[in-house]
Amino acid sequence: MAGDLANWKIATYALHLLGGATQPIHTEDVALKCFRIAPDVFSWVKYAEYPDKDIVRSALMDARKAKNGALVMGRSGRGGGRRSCEPVHMGADGWQLTHAGIKWLTENEQVLAETLGQRPVKRDRQATLKRLSRITDHPLFAQFCDQPQGFAPSLGEMADMMRCRVDADLQIWHKRIETFRNLAQLAQDTKVLDFLHCCETAIRTEREKF
Repeated sequence: MAGDLANWKIATYALHLLGGATQPIHTEDVALKCFRIAPDVFSWVKYAEYPDKDIVRSALMDARKAKNGALVMGRSGRGGGRRSCEPVHMGADGWQLTHAGIKWLTENEQVLAETLGQRPVKRDRQATLKRLSRITDHPLFAQFCDQPQGFAPSLGEMADMMRCRVDADLQIWHKRIETFRNLAQLAQDTKVLDFLHCCETAIRTEREKF
């Protein structure tokens, strides 16, 4: 039953069902999904036919905490605040799964679905691989696969792959990396995960030269 799960776990699962692995989801959308899969937990007390957005906002903020695994990133449009490491361009209200959140969900999705009486999400692996092809088809990835130890990409090459400006804010770079990292986690492609880790390190190193 839903009551056997912490609210932050249900909210994280709801975010996942809404596609939060690769795009920010508004708090109200998460609230509605939480209400639909666990109405007894996420409804008003006096008017049980309505979803309680405040409970969901609190659950998402708990899921964002390091002690719970930092499974989501983002903010609510009211009172949630924003951590300095989060992308400012996510908007006034939006939540997205982190790489840790994707990993946690792939490990716990079956139990969550069974507890909540839901069917596990049917992932379209081909669609995931197609979105990931921007990385896997890029010359930098082939270079990494051929010689991972000496891999030293330039900022310009990485900007071309990520489709952003060389002088883009680090938060934008982080957002691009995080999206592809989530896709790689969904595809369970450890080679791409290793590649993105190297790129992230290289981006920090190159940006320090500015």
